[in-house]
Amino acid sequence: MKKCDLSRVEFLVLDEADRMLDMGFEPQIRSVVEHIPKERRTMMFSATWPKEIRRLAQDFLTDQVQVNVGEVDALVANKDVTQIVHLMNNEEEKMDKLKSILDELSEGGTKKESHGRAIVFVARKMSCDALANEMWELGYAVDSLHGDRQQWERTKVINAFKSGNLRMLVATDVAARGLDVKGVELVVNYDMPAGQNGVEDYVHRIGRTGRAGAKGLAHAFFTRSDSKRARELVEVLQKAGQVIPDWLASMGRPRGRFGGGGYGGRGG
Repeated sequence: MKKCDLSRVEFLVLDEADRMLDMGFEPQIRSVVEHIPKERRTMMFSATWPKEIRRLAQDFLTDQVQVNVGEVDALVANKDVTQIVHLMNNEEEKMDKLKSILDELSEGGTKKESHGRAIVFVARKMSCDALANEMWELGYAVDSLHGDRQQWERTKVINAFKSGNLRMLVATDVAARGLDVKGVELVVNYDMPAGQNGVEDYVHRIGRTGRAGAKGLAHAFFTRSDSKRARELVEVLQKAGQVIPDWLASMGRPRGRFGGGGYGGRGG
């Protein structure tokens, strides 16, 4: 196996650091950095700022200067994206709602001639393939994108999506990080994010639409098991000027000893 001499490296750039951590590359990153001289210039870029990235920055950067675009500790969604949250009771309801949403997007054409692109996010790789296969059998031009697919497969799927041969992707968070495709009109959170970043991943997901001044639409399928995310989701919707369903506001309302609190609406 060939070795690479890193002893003369003067610049280290970590781009999309959060994505690399999501994909499980932290051990490899640390191994590479250990072989680079400490006297170097280091730049690190990240779309999000969770505690794992902060720890990495603390370990790798000395006398650092931090440049922030937007609010660092606040989850702020794009106001050009209309967010709609649905309370779902089971998988059958999810599938029925998804088909209804996609049929609206096709604007009267056939399912394979939909004028807009859509990305549907799921929580697990197994669900990704299963849902994509089911939607394909129903006539939708769709494929799956997740970490278990070979790199050449992922590249082929992304290129087909960009060219318009595919109109719909069913994807996991990790596989879709850094994905920038023009003309994505719709994002559906078929499963709410299940990882430790929670609603932060939700904001990142819906950021796939409504880009460069365009308008976008994002639907979220929320279940009772997602209730721990309710408060953060309410805050995201509120800051973006979105409609907050009464059931979600109630679910996200702090439960103090004496009640009270909440996010507006009618009292009493």
